[in-house]
Amino acid sequence: MLKRLTLWFNNMRLIRKFLLILLIAMLMVCAGVLITMRIPYSAYDEQLYKSSAQMITLFADKVQSELNDIESLSFRMLADDVLQKNLTVMKKNPPGTVAWVAAHSEVGDRVAYFGLWSSTAITLQLRTAAGSIFSQAFGNISREFSSDTQMAERAAKALGHNGRAVWLVEEEQEDIPARLFLVREIREMNNFTLDTLATLLFQVDFRSIVERYRQDISQLSSPLSCAIYAGEVCLYASDPWIRGLEDGGDGYVYMQLNGRDYLCVRITSDNGWRYVTLVDYTGINSTVGDSVRFTMAAMVLALAVSTWLISTVMNHLKILLNKFDDTPGLEEFGDCMLTGAGGATGYFRVDWFTPDGLSSWGDGRTFILGTEGYMELRKNVDISHGRGDQVYVVNRRGERRMDAAGQTGYPFFRELLLDCIRRTERAMTQEHAFRAAELCLRAQAVADASKR
Repeated sequence: MLKRLTLWFNNMRLIRKFLLILLIAMLMVCAGVLITMRIPYSAYDEQLYKSSAQMITLFADKVQSELNDIESLSFRMLADDVLQKNLTVMKKNPPGTVAWVAAHSEVGDRVAYFGLWSSTAITLQLRTAAGSIFSQAFGNISREFSSDTQMAERAAKALGHNGRAVWLVEEEQEDIPARLFLVREIREMNNFTLDTLATLLFQVDFRSIVERYRQDISQLSSPLSCAIYAGEVCLYASDPWIRGLEDGGDGYVYMQLNGRDYLCVRITSDNGWRYVTLVDYTGINSTVGDSVRFTMAAMVLALAVSTWLISTVMNHLKILLNKFDDTPGLEEFGDCMLTGAGGATGYFRVDWFTPDGLSSWGDGRTFILGTEGYMELRKNVDISHGRGDQVYVVNRRGERRMDAAGQTGYPFFRELLLDCIRRTERAMTQEHAFRAAELCLRAQAVADASKR
């Protein structure tokens, strides 16, 4: 079927081919008009998603920098020589002894000292290996501290992490919002025993951190409506209706909430937390819809005018095609004769046009004439047998025709590909290729000079 269509198209007159191409082009324009109904939406949505993702990423980086500050503070406490020394004394001496009491007092002072270094934590508690607990409220504000049981449970989760910071997220319970804690094990560095001396517990004022940066970003753009999820726990939600939107991969989706259209953007930060923000899409829908309708009207008008112009131009073009040659300026024939250094001669001929009834795109032939005979290679088609890859040999032994189809494959192309990959010269040397190109250019130059 495809072969018949190709033959039918090749046998068409040029004017009909041109009309067919124009008809296909007009159909493509009509299809393009339909496609443009979604292009403004997609382009604007993608740009809106990128800007929203950049904003929420900046917001997430700001929040993460505050959490990194708390991690840094916990590391300074872990590496504090005074704290290490006195915790070791408390571990090695019985409670109530002079050395233990002095160390106990010094540890309390160090905890109070470090308590002045942060404004984003609510409380700091230090639980020694023997069970003594030191508590400090940041900012000198009365806070509710963890009970002994809660402190022990949370401190246990820091063990086995080699002194690295561990973030704990506790789900919301009744009137208590979700809470965020940092726990860290302080290990004995003296003589590298690495025994557990104490455990640090920071309760982070996560909501105030988020609110501060959310207000800063809202001053630069529209109010930021967002939620932050650690796993399935919602650590923060600016509005009640944004809760429960953590499901779904990173990207954007459309949704309706409270009767309004929104673009829901989700990204995952480096620490694995999900940030979800809602962009009001109601006004955008109306604006983009008007733009699409205007674009379609303009395209329909342009298509109608183009159809009228094409029909007018085609009438004139038909007259011109009948007056002038179909291919002005085309060199449809060329030949060249070369004489090699050894005295061998070569003759090359190229015909651009082929008969419409030929079954192949071209009838390529190669003749090699020797002292005792000659051979002919018919690569693309053998008009006497209807197939290509035929070899004719005539010498003193007689005449032979050989069907070479599937006998040798295409070793040249295989070696050419290997040459490109391995930087070798098995198929053809670079010198040979450049020499052939030079001869082609010189032959064309001689032909062009003969026309002047």
